[in-house]
Amino acid sequence: AQAELNTKFSNKFFFGFTFHIYSLLKRIKENKSIINPNVAIIKRQYKKEFEVSSKLLKIIDEKFGIIIPEDEKGFLTVLLANNKYSSKTADCIGIVLVCHGNSTASSMGDVANKLLNVNNIKAIDMPLDVKVSDTYEKVKNAIINVNNDKGVFLLVDMGSLCEFGKKIMDETGIKVRTINNISTLFVLDILRSVLYQKYDIDTLYN
Repeated sequence: AQAELNTKFSNKFFFGFTFHIYSLLKRIKENKSIINPNVAIIKRQYKKEFEVSSKLLKIIDEKFGIIIPEDEKGFLTVLLANNKYSSKTADCIGIVLVCHGNSTASSMGDVANKLLNVNNIKAIDMPLDVKVSDTYEKVKNAIINVNNDKGVFLLVDMGSLCEFGKKIMDETGIKVRTINNISTLFVLDILRSVLYQKYDIDTLYN
């Protein structure tokens, strides 16, 4: 891909690419649909990258003995086309991570930020002796601060945190999409998607 696109991929790109392929294989194994309504537009806009993605997916097909849906070419094409993403976060969907415990969220967020060499994830810890209302105000303020008019992913582990998103959306008008049962791998995958896949928040969420 580097040779055909006459480019040099950074370590950050390789990491994002790895998680993209991991997620792809996982979705196929679980028989989840892969639909990209913009594949025709992407093919016209990034003709060379589309050709390279087709070759890459053929290799993956043969390696793992699977059949990859045609629409996946669109997602991989955009990933290839955006391999030199800016480290600036002004154009990115916001990410707020909240978990129970003294350092669960901050540790998870730190791992993801450092591995992809960014600082996009705002982590908020919720010690068990802290009032839910106090954490709610922290989360709401964090969502307001990271919002760049593209919406915010609210990543939570469980319990009352799952209800924060809708309430904050009603109070602030900011589009919030909540994902629960979060794990470090999931956080990494979401961060990778936000950085490399230039889609709106609802497309990524779905």
